[in-house]
Amino acid sequence: MLRFFSSLGSSTSLVLCTHENPDIDGVSSLGVLSQWLASYGFSVQSIIQPPIPGVQYLHGVSTSLTDPSQLNLSQPHIVVSLDCATLQRIWPQSILSSASMCVNFDHHIDNPFFGDQNYVDPTLSSTAELMYVEIKKIEPVIPLTLLENCYAGLLFDTGGFRYSNTTATTLQHATEMVQAGVCPALVAQRVFQSYSSQTFQALQCSLQNCIYEKQTPSYIFTHVSYSMVQEYHLAPHDFEGVVDILRLHQNADIIVLVRELGPNQWKGSIRSIEKYSILAVAHSFSGGGHHNAAGFSFQGTYEELHTKILSQINSIAPH
Repeated sequence: MLRFFSSLGSSTSLVLCTHENPDIDGVSSLGVLSQWLASYGFSVQSIIQPPIPGVQYLHGVSTSLTDPSQLNLSQPHIVVSLDCATLQRIWPQSILSSASMCVNFDHHIDNPFFGDQNYVDPTLSSTAELMYVEIKKIEPVIPLTLLENCYAGLLFDTGGFRYSNTTATTLQHATEMVQAGVCPALVAQRVFQSYSSQTFQALQCSLQNCIYEKQTPSYIFTHVSYSMVQEYHLAPHDFEGVVDILRLHQNADIIVLVRELGPNQWKGSIRSIEKYSILAVAHSFSGGGHHNAAGFSFQGTYEELHTKILSQINSIAPH
């Protein structure tokens, strides 16, 4: 990584970004790389779609821009994408048209290596863990601010070390961060005790339409209509974490939450237990993610969406 950035020269304009509807992993990783590049004298601009999760405690993101028109793109620039599984997920898309190069940092298993330079490792739990691995190769001592970001992103994407992407390597990396000064209890409090009243309202709406089917695989399916989104003034970030709360159901193998962004415009989140991979389901909607956590978009009626989802679920075999 250092060899590549050093080859550019410190005067090169770098624009750091993450995916639409950003999460803690993407934002924390952006903060890590932004701080690290700035320490080497690079000209860095960061942009994140608002609202920015974790802006109160993640380092290196408080000065990030949220309006694409505020970017200075008067000279050729390099886009550095963090935690984007596909080129289409980059926000904002407008920064790509005038970019001289795209650098891709990610950990998603279905990332197609869309960058001109790719740093993609699907064996790692998160892009934040990837940042730690890459910077550890270079820096004998990593600043605590960078470590706290890396730990926050790692903790978020493993669900507090509860998901199947938690490996022995991930735990070893987390141990190293704690040994270097990260306070795990404080970071966990910041990452997970962050649900707003609107998040609980989104959860309540999701529970109202919740259907549990005891079959093989068993599943929970729920939807939040556009009328409910409007009635309760729900924003996309209000749903952050809701599907993972539903995931706590002890008998459900698969959880599907879909919400209507506008008339017949749907956004879906899918989770599953280890023995069932739902990545193919997401791919059938041109979505993506991980074997046990993925997302997708769909345009059509609720009936069409419901029929297609159930057909996909019924075709899943255990592995």
